[in-house]
Amino acid sequence: MGRKDISHIRKPEILKHAYRVVAKEGFIGATINKIAKEMGINPGTLMHYFKNKEELTLALVDYMTERIKDSYQKAYAKYDGPPERRIETMIEIHFDQEDPSLTRGSVFWSCYALGIRNPKIMAAIRNMYKIFLENTIRNLEEANAADRIKIKDPELMAYMILSTIDGLGWLRMTMDNEDLPKLKEAYQLSKMRIKELLGLPDTSGDGDSSDEEVSLREKFSLSIKTVEEERPFSSEMNSGDRINSIIDLRLPVPRSKEEIVKRMKRMFSDPKAKGLANYQRIFGPKWAEKLGMSIQDLQAKMSEMPEKDLHKMLLKLAEPLSMTPESMLSQMDENNVAWGMVFSEDNNKAAELIEKFPQHLKGMAIIDPFGSAPAKETERMVKEFGFSAIYASPFHSKITADDPKYFPVYARAQKLNIPVFIYATMNYNREVPMDIGRPIYVDRVAMAFPDLQIIASCGGWPWVHEMVGVARRHRNVYIDTSFHRPKHLATPDSGWGILLQFANTLLQDQVVFGSGMGDLGLPLSTIIQEMKDLPLKESVKKKWLYDNAAKLFGMK
Repeated sequence: MGRKDISHIRKPEILKHAYRVVAKEGFIGATINKIAKEMGINPGTLMHYFKNKEELTLALVDYMTERIKDSYQKAYAKYDGPPERRIETMIEIHFDQEDPSLTRGSVFWSCYALGIRNPKIMAAIRNMYKIFLENTIRNLEEANAADRIKIKDPELMAYMILSTIDGLGWLRMTMDNEDLPKLKEAYQLSKMRIKELLGLPDTSGDGDSSDEEVSLREKFSLSIKTVEEERPFSSEMNSGDRINSIIDLRLPVPRSKEEIVKRMKRMFSDPKAKGLANYQRIFGPKWAEKLGMSIQDLQAKMSEMPEKDLHKMLLKLAEPLSMTPESMLSQMDENNVAWGMVFSEDNNKAAELIEKFPQHLKGMAIIDPFGSAPAKETERMVKEFGFSAIYASPFHSKITADDPKYFPVYARAQKLNIPVFIYATMNYNREVPMDIGRPIYVDRVAMAFPDLQIIASCGGWPWVHEMVGVARRHRNVYIDTSFHRPKHLATPDSGWGILLQFANTLLQDQVVFGSGMGDLGLPLSTIIQEMKDLPLKESVKKKWLYDNAAKLFGMK
């Protein structure tokens, strides 16, 4: 008869004593002999359960995780109230100054130091953090869904909370005793700031605030003011800021003069660019006019001029169409644009911009429906590169928006709860049918995906009647008027009349603003002013310029 396995009894006991020894001695000093001595057992007995120190360390990380999880669960168990109370409890636990986390911290950082050189230990620590993040995200999402907190990105907030806690914990471990009062203030200010961002009241005290709390709040207010002055485009605005704020959902990634010149040369002289030839005929006269010549003269010069002179001339032509990211952000600032949505045929360029200016810009990714795994690519663009929307472009893919090739993209976007922009207007590329962007195809997408938030880009012109009909059928379909000058919406016989007819009534909640300023070649101020000059109620202008987009992207 074999010996009875008692590992399920002995291992927790061993880990409990190992934890104590590591807290006192660190991992270097926590030898097998010392742990055995702490337990009053033979070292050989301990080795029966853990073959080596690495195995013991891995088990200790799991032990720590379970201890922390258990302490949280016990705290949460006290509250059966609404979701926001669990959030408040989580924050209070994290920032509890009386929690004996110095011991826990010393053990954790000892594990972390070993993990730098040991991938297995680091993987265990990483898994522990993932558990904490998932729990925090889940609590935030539940409270958000119940409309108890006000936050756009629960995942980002979870990272902020945990990184703040870890930073403060590290300081607590390393600072001298004389620094602790200031550190205590930092804990309180951090807690207050997080609650403020979540839209939670500060419940640190009952009844009237103490003088200490009032002082901290004053410091907190000053700190918030400084941050908002540095980040004028923060999406977390108060209600007063929103009155005159604008959200621009159509900002092409800024093109340099050199990039525009390259595009012009391709339009005018590349025999392979058959689809672009029509753009030369349509837009060429305007370009020529800006140079003080006819299109025929421009074409002749382009064929006769030395390359150097031609390049110089086109650089002059490209000047009003070009911009830098900094100049674009400056225009946004001057016109009170809270944030803008950028896109590019090269997703990498858009990703670089939103990573560089996360408070100013969001991005939409163009997904190739003919790719090997368009659904996975959609999720990757959102989760790895930070895109907030997807762009389905029949113009580029040469298939209609309701083609089944696009369905995996729509399904994944619906699951991720992010909007999809669908190109919905005519095009001048004679390699594809003009009606490939008709709004009727948006209707069929909306029928197939009733929970998908759809933005019909470019307003549906010249099929505006059809576009209005689609929006009236589907509350999840929004219209943007980008790449069309707003003043034309009010021009008689322009084809936009039906949109303005219902603008103040049936469609007031389903139109969003997108300037497309980089392609119109106009200052952002001109486009915005033309939108403000439309014959709309002031309340409707506010909806079109800000409120509808804010709602669409989950902003409170």
